Amino acid sequence: MINIFFALSFMFVSFSFFFVTTSMNAVNRAVLYIPIELIQKNVNILDVNDESDLYFNKSDLKTDLNKYFQNSLEKYVISYEVTYTFTNQEGSMVCISTKCQGVKISVNANVCFDAHYEKSMFYSIGES
Repeated sequence: MINIFFALSFMFVSFSFFFVTTSMNAVNRAVLYIPIELIQKNVNILDVNDESDLYFNKSDLKTDLNKYFQNSLEKYVISYEVTYTFTNQEGSMVCISTKCQGVKISVNANVCFDAHYEKSMFYSIGES
């Protein structure tokens, strides 16, 4: 009887770990592989020859990324929060103007039980 209890306990723990790692892996894929087209299409181009005129359209970028995260994270997490910090091109100073050339996207998610996911990605406009 005790062997059956240990076997069932082991199976429960194994399935729980499988569920947690699968969910964490899905969240990690969604965050690390943000389609670059979502970022690129929200760059306002005033003059192609002048790189200083390139900047992110803040409201459209937030809207598009919020839709992306809602579609890709909703089925894997209990709750999540996405924060955006707009910076200058080097990422050293916070940008308070409307023409920002860098963005830091931070994702904080509660996957299940006590498993939390935190990751930040930085994108900037410049030479590749």
